Amino acid sequence: MSRGGTNVCEQTCTSTSGCPNLADECAPLDGGASSCAQVACGPTLDGGAFYSACGAGTCVPYYQADGTQTGLCMAAGNADGGADGGAACGASRGSGPLCPVGTFCYPGSSSNACLPLCDYTAATFGFDAGGPGCGTGQTCVILAENISFGACAETCGGSKGTSCPAGLSCQMWNELTNQSACLP
Repeated sequence: MSRGGTNVCEQTCTSTSGCPNLADECAPLDGGASSCAQVACGPTLDGGAFYSACGAGTCVPYYQADGTQTGLCMAAGNADGGADGGAACGASRGSGPLCPVGTFCYPGSSSNACLPLCDYTAATFGFDAGGPGCGTGQTCVILAENISFGACAETCGGSKGTSCPAGLSCQMWNELTNQSACLP
């Protein structure tokens, strides 16, 4: 397929609901067909802020190879069909209700849960990238490499699993710092 004169390998679609990746929307290709493509957002692209609403989701920051950040619009649910914070959710389109703006569907071993987004760079390295922090008793859990955002989860420790709410268990998420959090 051709997009802007460049050949690309992308999943074809007729609507955004046919794109399982939450960072993709159905966009027209050169020549009339459509494919699932990432939608950029953020301060340098559309004037919006990271961690705020964009299109039909939340603008989340990713690191570029040159050290800068760019945003991708991650799909979110709405009040009439999305998952509530802490509720079971779909980590991809079609796998369950989407989390509301400002939250992330954290995939667990037995279930998924919507957790509030946080600024992982601020929580870990001390410089403010403009994102939200976590509440008292919570930690900002990194979600993957090359991303600037994390998810807030209740801190736990000691006797593993004894201090977590129902449906969550105390899990080591950072072996380097020996940090544990209540995760699905």
